[in-house]
Amino acid sequence: MSFSFKQLEIDLAKYKVYDALPYVNSLQEILEYKTISYELANYVYNHRLTALKEKEQEYIKALNEFKKLTVDTSIYTCTNFNITNLQVDDILFLKKTTFEFFHYARICIDFLYSIINKALLGDNALSLNNKHFISNVVKQISADSNFDILSLKLKKLKNCSIINYVKAFDNYSKHIQTIHIPISDSILFGDKHIFSIREFSLKGQSYPQKNAISIINAANKLINCLVFNILKTVQLLLPHCQNTNTRFNRLIYKGIMNTYTDISYTSFFIETEQDVSELPNEIKILPLRISNNGKVNYSIFTYDKIFIKSKNDDISSEAGIIGYAQLKKLPTNNELYSTFTVYPCNIDEYNDYILSCVERRLPYQPPLINPCSMIGSIIIIHEPLPSQDTII
Repeated sequence: MSFSFKQLEIDLAKYKVYDALPYVNSLQEILEYKTISYELANYVYNHRLTALKEKEQEYIKALNEFKKLTVDTSIYTCTNFNITNLQVDDILFLKKTTFEFFHYARICIDFLYSIINKALLGDNALSLNNKHFISNVVKQISADSNFDILSLKLKKLKNCSIINYVKAFDNYSKHIQTIHIPISDSILFGDKHIFSIREFSLKGQSYPQKNAISIINAANKLINCLVFNILKTVQLLLPHCQNTNTRFNRLIYKGIMNTYTDISYTSFFIETEQDVSELPNEIKILPLRISNNGKVNYSIFTYDKIFIKSKNDDISSEAGIIGYAQLKKLPTNNELYSTFTVYPCNIDEYNDYILSCVERRLPYQPPLINPCSMIGSIIIIHEPLPSQDTII
């Protein structure tokens, strides 16, 4: 399935759920880990079979020439391989890689639910610390008829035998339970090769013995298809994402740099067509703009005050100030949005803010923020202003 992670990033930004992106990026990375584990398992096992076949031919040749056969200890090491001059036991490596593959495969599945949670539930998204995170995400998705197509796919995912095997293997092994992975071969006297995962039982459910390479290959193929199918579905459903009306991505800045008086300040604004009383008590801020080339520019906003003004044609004008937002909480972990509390005010509050900057005589410092994530202007003054009554 053709899929563009870049377009998904743009769409997440467009629909104000860009905080799903860290999980998308992590999923991409874990997919690569899973793929490397899958490729190494196949490559090293094929190397083992080839080395044993060559050793068998060596013994047959010696038997035909000398009518006798001497088996030395090289038969136990001929399948080993070299990594930057380190001799690696292929049996240990195959067992280690098998555990890694199932662990990364499981994480891929879990990340899908984290992406669904952040991308489609908006401010209703559940905490990752939620006790029954996955089942509760599925429950919320199922409750919204806009997400019926995704809900159906998640039900199929829940009942998929290969996916359930992957999850059970990882759950069983990470709780310090032993899953045996026997690897053995016979040559000359029979042609038998064993690389299997023994049966195990978890929470009353038995999982039968599997051919290790077969289940690794089947799980790898299925999870790749599943990941891109679910991501494509999430992308199509983004126009229906829940509860993003508290989120603001369009931030305006105005910087004044007076080199004559050495008094400078920067102020930030958001615009609204609503009265401040119609805004939520709390809003979330993430300065973000999508460039013409599709690059998403964003910044974590750490300043403590933003002014709210009515939308007008002059974005740099302070006219129409109807309120301000005070920083309440900075984002943590994988969060991106800063939380602000909204208060009504008029132009007097803004003038007091500017006056406090003047009284502190703070030298101008560029905002510690990606300027490409905002719109606005910086005014540089190199001479006295015409009026002494002007505040700067």
